[in-house]
Amino acid sequence: MIFGFFFFQILIIFIAPIGGALFCRRLKTIMNMEASRYPGKKKLITTKMLEYSAYVSLGTYIGFLIVFIAACFLCPVADDINGVQYRTLFCDWFGNDFYMNFRHAYWLLEGTVKYLFIPFVYSLFSCSLSFAVSKTYLVYFLPIVYWFGGTILGYFVHQIDPNIFQYFSPSFIMACSGEVVTILVFIPHLIILLLTYLLYRRAVTSYEG
Repeated sequence: MIFGFFFFQILIIFIAPIGGALFCRRLKTIMNMEASRYPGKKKLITTKMLEYSAYVSLGTYIGFLIVFIAACFLCPVADDINGVQYRTLFCDWFGNDFYMNFRHAYWLLEGTVKYLFIPFVYSLFSCSLSFAVSKTYLVYFLPIVYWFGGTILGYFVHQIDPNIFQYFSPSFIMACSGEVVTILVFIPHLIILLLTYLLYRRAVTSYEG
């Protein structure tokens, strides 16, 4: 599944923006009153953005850890066909034998990226959208639109060049296989982090001004 279309991998992008939707509701209702208890509104906004994003990402990560630990005891961690390696994320960092020789470490590291880093990034992005749009449903759905829009773009790029499509598709990281440059797989998500920072800076600058 080269685009990350397993059920829980799809579900992640619908879970992540929940933090942003909750933050948006709070921002537009009681946060002005809460700001009186903080040194400044910037600190309050920063704290709540990180708080909501952490709740969402830790929730998904704890779910992953429960399944991972259970799987370690109940079944072997095996994912190769006739000994042929096809999970290659991080192998350009840790060596070509990393997956084959350290299966549990590989799955834990990959799970940390999928179920902690990704939900945190997209929840934080959703929070930052609260500064740009007035509707809570847009705060929730725009990250989902980006995720699947980028995945569709990756599909069309795949028809042109199968060697670079994975660097356009946000969902590829959820089912990464084949020869990849690990850092480039993060490009769609680094773009999101940049957009998050720009929206955040614009908002806090206006509050400081």
